[in-house]
Parts: sequence; structure tokens; C-alpha cells
Amino acid sequence: MNAESQAFSTSRIENLLSLDIESVRKQAKRMLIKRALHVARDDRNFVLASGQPSKYFVDGKRVTMRADGLAILSRLVWEEIRDLDIDAIGGPTLGADPLAAGVSMMSYMAGRPIDFFVVRKERQQHGLGRRIEGADIANKRIALLEDVITTGASLLSVIQAVREQDAEVKKIVAVVCRQDTAAETFAKGNMEYTSLFSLSELLDAAL
Repeated sequence: MNAESQAFSTSRIENLLSLDIESVRKQAKRMLIKRALHVARDDRNFVLASGQPSKYFVDGKRVTMRADGLAILSRLVWEEIRDLDIDAIGGPTLGADPLAAGVSMMSYMAGRPIDFFVVRKERQQHGLGRRIEGADIANKRIALLEDVITTGASLLSVIQAVREQDAEVKKIVAVVCRQDTAAETFAKGNMEYTSLFSLSELLDAAL
């Protein structure tokens, strides 16, 4: 077990809900910088999901798909939604899948279980032909999760899909916001939006 893992050993993970939120946030920030933040070398750029070029890329799944990273980020997201009157949490596959599962588990540990769901990019072409898997969100109050958000455009299709089930989006939570136009996009739809970290915050600490 390396030093980073030792900082949040098994015994501490079991008591994650009782840990000081600022210490959890600092650990999450270190994980994101070390594992997820990439800076392009020379004159090369990364191509984002939006199709835009960027010198910076945040691979959130390098944290959310690690046991300690998922536990830490789930605690932070839980702090953002724990007081909401919601029935389910979820978001687009693949970015939201581990996080939704982690927060659902966190809610169970906290004594207020909230089921989760994932939204496929397209409707399933076999079986029951579903696009939304997991919790039944018809006429329910929900929160949407995502690991990294740039413009928010990729979530609009997800929002449309859940609204077709007459679900009410109470809040949108991202792990990292690239601070482009996401907040403006969601504000136009009268949806509350927050992020745990901004790209500039990670860069300021890393560079």
C-alpha cells in the first residue's frame, strides 16, 4: 500500500462519513492533479468531447474508477446532494457510472438510501430497448452527475431523456468544470449546477 492509499486506509474508509470535509476535499484535489490532469506537450492539443482543442485534459475516470478515488469523490458529491429531496441519482454513461454507484452506496451508509441510474447514448437495440437503466425515475426527483463538464452540451440529451420520463432535475453536480459555458447552459434551463473543482483550481495547484 503506497502513502496515498495509507492516508485513507480501510478503517478510515469505513468511517468516511465522519471525516472532516476539508481534509477529504484536499485529498480529492491531490488525486485529480496526480492521476487525472494532463497537459499537452509542445504545440499539440487534446481534442475534447465537445470537439474543441485544448492543452489540458482531465481524465476523471482515472480517479472515479479507483477504489480510494471513488470513495473520496462520492463523499464530496454526497455533501452536495444530501439535503436535497430526491429519489435517484445518475447521469450519462460512462462518466457518471462509477460516481452514481459510489454516491448511492454512500447514501445507504448514511441511512438515507438513494438508488441510481445510468443513461445510454442510444436506446438499447435488444432486450427491453431501454435508454435509462437502473432506478425507475418516472415522475421522480433526481440529481444528475458527471465527472468532467466543458460546455454542458453532452448533458442536454440526457436531460431530455429523463424529462421524457417526467423526472424533475433538482441539481447537476460535476467533479470538474472546465469553466467554459456549462453554467450558462444550465442556467438557461433553470437548473441548479455546481462543481467540486474547476480546471483553473487544479492548474493553479499543479503548475
